Amino acid sequence: MASCSFCGREVEGMPYSCNECGETLCGRHRLPERHDCSGLALVAERADDQTTFIGRSDDHDERGVVGRTLDAMLSPLRRLRRLRR
Repeated sequence: MASCSFCGREVEGMPYSCNECGETLCGRHRLPERHDCSGLALVAERADDQTTFIGRSDDHDERGVVGRTLDAMLSPLRRLRRLRR
């Protein structure tokens, strides 16, 4: 069983791996702020244009990623509904 790199306790269930420093952590210390992450300074130094978020305002489609995903999932159901009318 894996142990938390910060507190040393055995991790119950699925261990977390920090995206910034790569350490294995428990649920309590999974966030960078909670385990004194060495990669936190690198995150703060990143330029705004180097970050990507779902549904960013510069997304050219007004619906964003979530809206397009929902449309793709619902389109077969919409077609079935039209056929039944």
